[in-house]
Amino acid sequence: MHCSTTGVFGVTGARPADEDAAYAPTNAYERTKLQGETLVRAAMREGMPAAIVRPGLVYGPGDLHLLVSLATPYFAYL
Repeated sequence: MHCSTTGVFGVTGARPADEDAAYAPTNAYERTKLQGETLVRAAMREGMPAAIVRPGLVYGPGDLHLLVSLATPYFAYL
């Protein structure tokens, strides 16, 4: 099980990304997650059973990205 990120698709805007969307990571974290996915896919082609998951909007201690998003007027309105 490889835990990646939806960030491998970069900023998707109002339209959600699907499995056919182009990769467009915007920072080192997203780029390294994409590199990890590439390695896992290569191993899968060689017969290793594996899965890649991309949880979205995971929040935990020290997470400033989502915290800033939640403080925007858009989220406050919801």
